[in-house]
Amino acid sequence: LQDLLLNYKSDIIKNVYIFDYFKNENQGEIKIGFRFVFQSKKITLTSAQIELIYNNIVNDSLKIDGILIPGI
Repeated sequence: LQDLLLNYKSDIIKNVYIFDYFKNENQGEIKIGFRFVFQSKKITLTSAQIELIYNNIVNDSLKIDGILIPGI
């Protein structure tokens, strides 16, 4: 997941970074918070443009075995 998100290619993603990391060894789970910064030098981005990329990121992430996104 980390490789997918940190290397995700899009013309409107300026930066991706991890802002939170928690490992629960008792339950065998890891929780990671990723932050995406969207920006274009050419146009003002609309929420629809951002949502399209965001939905692709979520869908690609959920295809990975064992990945859950709370609230989705």
